[in-house]
Amino acid sequence: MKRLLALLLSLCLFVGASACADTLFPETESLSIFAKMSQFLEPGNTLLTDEMQKLTNTKIDFQWIPSASFTEKLSAVVASGKLPDVIIAPAANIPMLVEQGVIIPLDDLIAQHAPDYLSYLTEDDKVMLKQASDGKTYGVARIFDFPYAMSTIIREDWLKNVGKEAPTTWEEWLDVLRAFRDNDPNGDGAANEIPLTFFDMGHMLNIFGIKATADDAFCVTDDGQYTLVSEHPAYKDFLEGMRLLYSEKLINQEYQTVVMNSAYQQMNDNLAGAIIAWAQECRTFTTTNRATIPDAKAVCVPPIMGPAGTQLIPARAKLDVQYCITVAGEAKAEKLIKLVNWFFTEEGIKLWNYGIEGVHHEVKDGKPAIIAPHVTDFVSAYGDGLFLNSFPIYWAADAYEQVMCSGLDRSQLDELNQEFVKGLFLNEEYFYVQMPTFATEAYIEYQADLLPKVAQIRDEYITGKIDMATYDAEYQKLLDGGLDEVIKQAGEIYSSLK
Repeated sequence: MKRLLALLLSLCLFVGASACADTLFPETESLSIFAKMSQFLEPGNTLLTDEMQKLTNTKIDFQWIPSASFTEKLSAVVASGKLPDVIIAPAANIPMLVEQGVIIPLDDLIAQHAPDYLSYLTEDDKVMLKQASDGKTYGVARIFDFPYAMSTIIREDWLKNVGKEAPTTWEEWLDVLRAFRDNDPNGDGAANEIPLTFFDMGHMLNIFGIKATADDAFCVTDDGQYTLVSEHPAYKDFLEGMRLLYSEKLINQEYQTVVMNSAYQQMNDNLAGAIIAWAQECRTFTTTNRATIPDAKAVCVPPIMGPAGTQLIPARAKLDVQYCITVAGEAKAEKLIKLVNWFFTEEGIKLWNYGIEGVHHEVKDGKPAIIAPHVTDFVSAYGDGLFLNSFPIYWAADAYEQVMCSGLDRSQLDELNQEFVKGLFLNEEYFYVQMPTFATEAYIEYQADLLPKVAQIRDEYITGKIDMATYDAEYQKLLDGGLDEVIKQAGEIYSSLK
């Protein structure tokens, strides 16, 4: 919060600044950038990218690639040998670019010429940006200063219909879910209720104290060990808990095939009583069901407490797309790093978050306030070029909240939006940081074959098809078949990077 207030104060210094202020470079610098086109940016809207070039004194040849064809086009440009100076790509694309010798390591350049960017990184952030192949950093990441995202959502009207209060302990959750199963809370006379639906196994892992968003990923245990989720000391508790929920029909019996949209549809169709989802969906679930159920209300509550008393929910990923310098841009790498560092200066942050004064924002009480129509919703803001999600920018929490609340103070929001905002902020004490999964040699060799088999025996145990002795025997076969080496190499890489 202190950091944010300091930033807003310093942004005020830009108000009324002369249009002829010094630019980043004294002479015009020409460069080329290959990046994914934001799906929301209005075609031809270059107002902010033009302003960026004016403020930095750059002339940029942008090669904007549609999201659906980005990986294909990236492979094609790499194969052609006609490289741009900069490639901005998702983290998943970086190992391929490193392996093919397309991009250069940036550790020394960042240390020398990107102080503003570095000021926003923690030591753990720096670890996450390193490549497992050589422990070097190849990209400058977008930084999102708004960790709030997911929330646990429950139908308050269902609770009233079964005579229960919002649960807080594991036993209370079991009691409520059983009441949802047995007492027809949706009032249609059929035993069709899904007490708890979910679309991401990571959400269920969190209930049992495992800090991971998927069980084919890696996590850090309470004693600081970096390991595969299936090796976590609480993983057996997770298996037992999930088997209980499944056997009592407290969770979706088709959970293995449920995706986000189908889980949301279950909530919107008045069939599911609780879900872990994006917090804003609570207003959607309420609005949709009120078309036929006037008193329908979905509310956000703290994360489900597991049997061991743990409560977790993942913070939104802080680091995103990465700005990489290719071998074609190596001769001007120092200037390219200075350019991306500018994105994290006060001037750069102001531009990408608040836009141009008089066009995208006005100054109120000494700080920038985004104005309509740009502040109406995120689609409008994105369409006008704010928060350009294909660029390595610093996305400030203050600007995010302005659009989230459509320019209103939180106290001015209506009932449904008040619930959504409450649902975001009540989770802060339960956040954990998602760990990266390093693409080690063993991981690359074995993951496609072995990790799906880990999930297979997990589901066979949860659904009662095998007992624990069989699970243990099958899991040991996977360890002996290469999974143990995957775990070992990942732990060594994590230790070395730390």
